[in-house]
Amino acid sequence: MNMKSRMFTKFEYVMRNNILCSVFTLKMKRHFLLIFFLLLASSVHAQEISGMGMATESWTEEDPARGRLTEQEIERVRVLKQLIRDVDMRSLEQTIHEIETDRYPVLKLQMQEAIAKTYADIVREQEVVDQDQKDWLYSMVTINMAYLQFGGSQKDPGNSLNKLIRRKLEGHLPAEVFTHPGFLKDLE
Repeated sequence: MNMKSRMFTKFEYVMRNNILCSVFTLKMKRHFLLIFFLLLASSVHAQEISGMGMATESWTEEDPARGRLTEQEIERVRVLKQLIRDVDMRSLEQTIHEIETDRYPVLKLQMQEAIAKTYADIVREQEVVDQDQKDWLYSMVTINMAYLQFGGSQKDPGNSLNKLIRRKLEGHLPAEVFTHPGFLKDLE
């Protein structure tokens, strides 16, 4: 084997490894996101089941809009669903039900709106057209919302995309959300 073909073979080997690593990393991200959303979904489902028998006990005076959404709120849900139509496959009715059964439906609606607006802003500004990238971006926006709920802030370390997402989320959320008892979560 001459020197030129040996270099080409090494180059091919490196390129194949890089491609395999990229594919592996992408598959790992998808698996991680799938596991994350399955855990989240099962947690939400468990909360719904456990709260069915005592729904009135969990209502607070802080959120008088508990129960059915108003026509204006339903219109806001329609608008946010339109913004995320490429990545959220839940029906309008499913989303409305999820918001109405939340302990703080107005807060839940505000958070959903902030997620949708942040996602739509970045898709438009960055001209994202690939569906896989849209799915990944939407998951990053939802993860960053959770990050804020666990006490993180836009000023915390992170890559520029995460900082951009957090800045936009904070800009789309009303200021009073950050002091609402239903916003901040604790691991205890």
